[in-house]
Amino acid sequence: MSTLANEGCVRVGRTVFAVALATILLPVIGCSVGPKYVRPTVQSPSAYKELPEAVAKGPDSWRTAQPKDGTTRGKWWEAFNDPQLT
Repeated sequence: MSTLANEGCVRVGRTVFAVALATILLPVIGCSVGPKYVRPTVQSPSAYKELPEAVAKGPDSWRTAQPKDGTTRGKWWEAFNDPQLT
């Protein structure tokens, strides 16, 4: 082999080594950038507030929606008293 061929192999070897090293180190270094994450404290109730059984079955309980999309709404924009909407 000639000297030029050996130099070419050395350059390729160095380039491959540099790319392999960068491929390994960049993700490792990227994961260590910035401060450690600290989970914020959140105040949450120990239990959810539930309706009493008597109220839950009464008229104030959840109801199925009854949309009335077909009804005439009239001039709804007048409710805002905004001259820009007229």
